[in-house]
Amino acid sequence: MRITLVFTVLLVLTIITLSVTLVLITPRGPEVENVKSTNTISKISRPINFTLYDPRKVMISRPKVIYKLDNGSVIIVDRKNPFEFHIIVDPSLYLTTPTTLKVYRIEIYTTAEEVLSLARRLGIEVGKLYFNNITKKYLFYNDRFSFEYSIDNGFVRVQYHIKEQSSESMFSSENVLIKNALSFLRDRGLIYVNDYDIKVKDYLVSNSTVVLKSVTLYPKIDGVIAKNFGFMVILDSAGNIVGFEGIVIENLDVVGEYRAKSIDDVVKELKKKISHGDPMTDWFIDWLAFTDLKIKNMTLQYFLTSKGYIVPIYVIDCEYSLDYNGIHDKGTTQAMIIAILSNTTSTIPS
Repeated sequence: MRITLVFTVLLVLTIITLSVTLVLITPRGPEVENVKSTNTISKISRPINFTLYDPRKVMISRPKVIYKLDNGSVIIVDRKNPFEFHIIVDPSLYLTTPTTLKVYRIEIYTTAEEVLSLARRLGIEVGKLYFNNITKKYLFYNDRFSFEYSIDNGFVRVQYHIKEQSSESMFSSENVLIKNALSFLRDRGLIYVNDYDIKVKDYLVSNSTVVLKSVTLYPKIDGVIAKNFGFMVILDSAGNIVGFEGIVIENLDVVGEYRAKSIDDVVKELKKKISHGDPMTDWFIDWLAFTDLKIKNMTLQYFLTSKGYIVPIYVIDCEYSLDYNGIHDKGTTQAMIIAILSNTTSTIPS
């Protein structure tokens, strides 16, 4: 029996680049969300529907798989799983789920004055900035540095044009590189949590020689790592900071504290979403064709959404198998789903 698999692109990002114009913008008022709190966990009258992705900016198309059988019939897996399937949890999985988890919201710089002040803190003294009305980014560059800042999400990227050193043997120890990166951030008032998960990696290698290294800092919020935002500081072998990028947060505010989903809650919701083909705005899985899905591991992380909320999510590592009328397939897949029940909340200490 012959099986033909046809895959489609999992993620499509549309990037628009147009001409840049010099303008100033007015402050944007923060979106107001009213969360009712009581002394115990309770229903709220106007729950916030948290989404991970903005469908206007990011389109996630599910993997399409076409199984063609020898008898000529075709089974297409596109927007949902057409097979009857079961989800089980590996008996070896041990995860203590918290009772409640907090949701946060970031405030970012939006006015021209604020962005100019940020640029000065980063060592960039300019009298003007260019603003792109389409990409919503402030831009500036010359022979000494380049600077870009997005008022959509607070992402900043800076490059300092310093002659790079090329000898790997001249790099300081990882501890020194981390110390330099933390000093750079602290001196500019960019540290907003007390703890970070820090990684040092080779950033640029030329002719088998490490030219630049990066120090990446993922914030830990309530002891939970956030993996989709943070800072990356780039250093040359002489210890110079040659680049910096990340989400710059002006304030980090608590939105509410919500009941955490149990493993049973996750299994039920995941089965429903996979069966119905729900839009992947508040969840994601990168493979849909299976008759059995075994959850091997679940990790709690924080995730910065496209609307500026920092929400807890479960990252779920799975093994799948497909056994259907002579079709035999298996592999691994990963899913993620929001880890809270957004229609419940509890009191936030003042």
